[in-house]
Amino acid sequence: MLRENLTIIIPHKNERAVLFTTLTYIQEQKSINGTKVIIADKSDEPHSLFYINMLKNEGKKLFPFLEIIIIEGGYPADARHKGATFLETMPDKTKYILFLDADMYLKDDMLLENMIIRNYGRFDLMTATYTTDKGYNRYYRIFDYFQWFTAYIMRDPFAIGGFQLFDRRAYWKIGGYDATHLVGEDYMLCKKVDASRFYVYRTDGCYTSARRLQNKGVWYMFKLMMRSWWNRKNPEFFKNDQDYWN
Repeated sequence: MLRENLTIIIPHKNERAVLFTTLTYIQEQKSINGTKVIIADKSDEPHSLFYINMLKNEGKKLFPFLEIIIIEGGYPADARHKGATFLETMPDKTKYILFLDADMYLKDDMLLENMIIRNYGRFDLMTATYTTDKGYNRYYRIFDYFQWFTAYIMRDPFAIGGFQLFDRRAYWKIGGYDATHLVGEDYMLCKKVDASRFYVYRTDGCYTSARRLQNKGVWYMFKLMMRSWWNRKNPEFFKNDQDYWN
């Protein structure tokens, strides 16, 4: 069922260690056999390039239940949009696109099948609640409240780019990712979605590493989120990476 309905797009740059685990969890999803996984890669580190080339040549041996396709990537907004654009060139375009980060582990093997069944024709965009490393989960629970408030009170949906399940036609209807956005690109896209067509799927089976919170600091990430919301009507703000990639 998933092969006929879903394409997964993963932006990637020098993340070979987590990417292997992410692909392993994807392969363990129920009804996943034959599902396309487009990896938009911009690696420049030798070991990651070696791994990406190995996926190009031996992906079917490593992950026999997946159809792995490697294309050129870029910054996350650019990489995701390139993946969606590439899908449009294929004869077997799917109804749904899942934008997934390279360190997003789908630990519930029924997650994608359950979300597709729940979503079929009802929502333009779905996301899932996240879990992360011990000691950082409370920050995602705080984000859950913020996400609920902005989506259902302010009618301003926000799904973190690490897990966005889009109806493909809805994605193109709102214009897709803007490659000039170097930060907050996920928020700028999601806010174009009709709040009545947005849904947050509650689960403990969607895990992401806490590396961004660890590397940049909780205070930095909180300030960036609030500044992004404050500048939601100022597209120029998002064209500066706000030191996120340093």
